[in-house]
Amino acid sequence: MEDKVSNLNFKVTIEEGICNFEYFNEITLPDIMASESHAMNIMNEHKVDILPFVIDLSKVEDAGVKIGVGDFGKIISSRTLFDRCSGVCIVGAKGNIKMLATLLNKTFLGGRIQFFDDPEEAKTAAKALTNLKIPLLEQDVD
Repeated sequence: MEDKVSNLNFKVTIEEGICNFEYFNEITLPDIMASESHAMNIMNEHKVDILPFVIDLSKVEDAGVKIGVGDFGKIISSRTLFDRCSGVCIVGAKGNIKMLATLLNKTFLGGRIQFFDDPEEAKTAAKALTNLKIPLLEQDVD
């Protein structure tokens, strides 16, 4: 299942019970909000309630990071997304984007995001979450 909206900076698909977000070139708040909206549309269209998410940031360099700490509130306030997500696996975060993602994870998400360098490891971790039907923010933190 693929997103029908074409954007040069992101792609959203659902494959094998996993919602995949892939960002290219740069990552901006409007791109994040648009990709979240597209993911919700795809999930609604296919009557999918909750899925793990794999977010591939490996094709975004530091110069392409156009979000800041102040944007976190806008990202987090989109609670609908977190109600439909059983887990988040981030692939390829480096430099500023890794620092920002780590800050978001620790400050707002209680350490629930998993980070990976290898896409296959992220996919394996996400597959382990496909049967979990508890939203990310409702899960107990170990």
